Amino acid sequence: MRVRRFGDAAGFMAAAGAFLLREEALNNLPLGILSTFRTNPGHYPDPYFLAVEDGEAVVAAAIRTPPHNLILTETARPDALPWIADHAASTFGTLPGVIGPDHLTERFMALWQERTGQKGRVAVRERIYELTRVTWPKAPPGRLRRAEGADRSLLVNWFTAFHGETNTGMGPAETAARKGVERHLGDDTAGLWLWQDEEPVSLVGSAGPTGSGIRVGPVYTLPERRGRGYASWLTAAVSQLRLDEGYQRVFLFTDLANPTSNKIYQAIGYRPVGDAAQCQFSDPELKVTP
Repeated sequence: MRVRRFGDAAGFMAAAGAFLLREEALNNLPLGILSTFRTNPGHYPDPYFLAVEDGEAVVAAAIRTPPHNLILTETARPDALPWIADHAASTFGTLPGVIGPDHLTERFMALWQERTGQKGRVAVRERIYELTRVTWPKAPPGRLRRAEGADRSLLVNWFTAFHGETNTGMGPAETAARKGVERHLGDDTAGLWLWQDEEPVSLVGSAGPTGSGIRVGPVYTLPERRGRGYASWLTAAVSQLRLDEGYQRVFLFTDLANPTSNKIYQAIGYRPVGDAAQCQFSDPELKVTP
């Protein structure tokens, strides 16, 4: 085996795109991020694209958009993980964490600790869902509208709250929130939608085309307005909008620790396709010389 690092998303997709698309649902996060380089090339500075090849075939891959976590793609070749760990360790020294299919991230944590002294822990266990047809829930009062620039302050506040509740986002919470909002508002393939019941009460975003599909998220409802069906209807409505635009599949991540959200999404037509894990790394252990 050998590793190849690519200087841009186009070169990486030319080499690894067919490999990624073979498991489009499980690779919807890296594929969606790669799409951003076509629509908003300056959004992620200093990206890292790595493929592991066995002969002429790509058998594993990883990407990173610093300061975010390393992202592992699905692979049936876990023996490629040491090659990724070696290259990433020599490139970055340390990482804040890793995200990917759960059976790979936990193996990677052990490899990473051996190389860097950083201990890992699973911070969030997630389930990846796919929808091809919407099952409509009971409609709540209110109406759907697309978020606009005038909603920016509200959107940043809600993104900040979402990151805090879900343990996602890198760096200062408000900075991460602003960047996420700008990505959704500034990309023609992305969008943010609000459910308005006299005032905005719920938010659903969608971004990251993958090929035949696109991802939905984040999903956020004001705490005092939860349990009234806003998120269910809004998620169903945005999912249907995406299908109407020509996407064949819509993907969504849920936190496995939240049984309510997993139940809600399955009720509107989402079906589980795999599990993922977000792992965080500690500071490296100091090695004391006798």
